[in-house]
Amino acid sequence: MYFYLVTASVEYSVAFPVNLWAFVSIVSNRRPAVEREVLILNLLLSEILCSLCFLLWLLQFFTPMSVFTPLINFYQGSMSVARTLFQWHLCTDRYLAVVHPIMFIRYRQVRYRVACLVPLWTIATVCGLNSVYFPMSKILVSLGGLCVLAPSLSTETMCSLAIARTLRRPGPGSRESGGSGQKRRAVRITALLALMAVLNNISFILFPVFDKSSHEDFFPVALALGTMGSSTHGFLYMSRARRSQRK
Repeated sequence: MYFYLVTASVEYSVAFPVNLWAFVSIVSNRRPAVEREVLILNLLLSEILCSLCFLLWLLQFFTPMSVFTPLINFYQGSMSVARTLFQWHLCTDRYLAVVHPIMFIRYRQVRYRVACLVPLWTIATVCGLNSVYFPMSKILVSLGGLCVLAPSLSTETMCSLAIARTLRRPGPGSRESGGSGQKRRAVRITALLALMAVLNNISFILFPVFDKSSHEDFFPVALALGTMGSSTHGFLYMSRARRSQRK
């Protein structure tokens, strides 16, 4: 448990202000800009809620209070799944933009994106309620890992590989000034996000493989790995916003 305490404290102390700043920056823009960033907005919201959940967990860890236990269980169950699903949604959106640009132009309207977000929020809410009424359930954790996280991770990995393969192909953009540099940067970011997704989810996916006697030691390690990279999308948005201001 102390491993999770130290890891999450370091991670969220950076992630919370960064993600909050990025979230406020997006919602303070005009409506077209907010609609354009609706996917990253939901992902940042899930990261912020994860940070707040950890603050409640800290309060309960150092005090005898147990009133926050249902709320903590709900957020841990829902936001850990929501974070994975929103990152998967963002990756598939980028996959369409890079690999199938004509289809992306047709379906990039905000109504289609919001229509996809509704079932994702529903799945996250159901997972949160399961964590409230069946906390630490080995069967539900195994089902969530195999039925939700594993398909999301495998799909995101395939989309990331397709994006990287498409960007590495020579094209008209590579001959322009800075075109090849932008593609290389996009490939590195895609690889980083794919690696982060594997790190965050692999422990929960492999949960059924662990021996029953090690389950109590497994959860803190899995939660700690799940927190890593929480500030990544906030930093990426800040970097992108800074480059846009320079142009």
